[in-house]
Amino acid sequence: MSANNESLLELIPEEQLKPQVPNVMYEGKDKLPTYKFRRPPRLHNLHQLTNVFPLWSIWEERNETLILTVPAIGLMHQHLCCFGGTHMIRVAEDDKCLSFGSGSLDYTVIGKSEHAIAETAAALWRLDTHEEFRSLRSLGKNFDFGVVSLEQLRILFRPPPTTSFLFTVSNISPVQSKFLAGLPYPISIYLTEDPLGSFSDGGHTFVETLLQRKAPFGELRLGEVQDIQGDVFQRLLRAKAIDTLELTRTWATVREIPQLLSASVKGVKFYVSVMDSLELDWSTIEITPRELALQFSCYEPTHFDFVISYLRRIAHMADIVKLGFGVNHVGQVPDSLTWELIRAVGANQSLVGLHVHQGILYSAGLMEEMLQTLKHLKGLRLLTLDDYSEKMDPTHLLLKELLKQNRYIDVVKWNGDRVTDDDEIARLYAFNYFFRDCQTLAQEPLSRLPSLVYEILLHSASMDYRRSALVMANHVDAVCALVQDSFDLSEP
Repeated sequence: MSANNESLLELIPEEQLKPQVPNVMYEGKDKLPTYKFRRPPRLHNLHQLTNVFPLWSIWEERNETLILTVPAIGLMHQHLCCFGGTHMIRVAEDDKCLSFGSGSLDYTVIGKSEHAIAETAAALWRLDTHEEFRSLRSLGKNFDFGVVSLEQLRILFRPPPTTSFLFTVSNISPVQSKFLAGLPYPISIYLTEDPLGSFSDGGHTFVETLLQRKAPFGELRLGEVQDIQGDVFQRLLRAKAIDTLELTRTWATVREIPQLLSASVKGVKFYVSVMDSLELDWSTIEITPRELALQFSCYEPTHFDFVISYLRRIAHMADIVKLGFGVNHVGQVPDSLTWELIRAVGANQSLVGLHVHQGILYSAGLMEEMLQTLKHLKGLRLLTLDDYSEKMDPTHLLLKELLKQNRYIDVVKWNGDRVTDDDEIARLYAFNYFFRDCQTLAQEPLSRLPSLVYEILLHSASMDYRRSALVMANHVDAVCALVQDSFDLSEP
């Protein structure tokens, strides 16, 4: 152990370990020693620890909890499985486990008392205040999240830049629900497993608070919803404060599609089971959200006709603001489908965001047609092309033309990385940022122009006829105003 780590940690001899301290096996075979903190750690101390060795077992004496410096991802046969290796931690039946990511810290806390675990976790949450993402996962659903106090939640849900949260927890209380739905800034919350079942009251308080909310909530992502037809979820669809409602594990069918597309939220993202929705007539569906991201599962040629009908409906609407489109299919989608997408994009001149998933723009010709169409969308700000590659645009000529045509656009890949492979594209982006910054400069009132011209003539252009002439030729009105002010027009 390094000197820095020795000053932070103290080894607990095995004979002094309390019976409730779980055994930690590294790579499933070597039992790790257990330490305790000599002093309260700081963030850089914990980073130094994990840079030396990924997995540390640290006993927190005051709360009688065990801190593991890796996140746990599952519980199997009373053993915690940890991320990053075959680390196995034997836990007792009455052990409670909470795994979390708080900025750059990904830890697991084990103990007998949920209150003690929450207190230990909150102390660690306080350390990293600069990251955007937070996550919580209770293992085996044996941790009652309802014991976490509002004071501790405020540490976790600190103001921006912390804006994205992932939850796999149970028994979120009504008080906590009201807190989550009433946060004073937009956020992204992802409830992964049985989302409404994560709440002690089935999500009633959370949804009712959202319905009363006036300010934008942000993004709500839900895993597999157990009861889409239930009253709570149906009321959730009426929450106007939600910017984007995403269903990550639910395949919508002929019954759910109209309900989701008539929601009062600004945007929806979900998967469509085409096989179970063929009888749907797109021309009769009321589509309320203007931000749509749908992915279709296609297994037979007739399924593509269903998707084409959807794209024609989108083209007919002509007022979509954000559009995401993808097809899950083995093999190549027909050209006719891609052409309908290009036509739909061209028809929606108000688009500010477009995401075309992999396998749609599968040839250089189709990619070129799409990029040529996008050159006419003056309001487009974010373009995500999963299929874009050097093979599609060998010299990046199409991309460069788009960046020159639209100074406000960012073009990114599926993972969010900007598409840029040479110095010229980097320079184009740099110039576009400069252009946008110039556009946002505060405009000075024109009444100040004569005095500015006077300063130039008096100082920068004095004793230089060519520079003085240039200034006066380009600002004749200001020069006339100066001359007029210099005469007393009341004299004969």
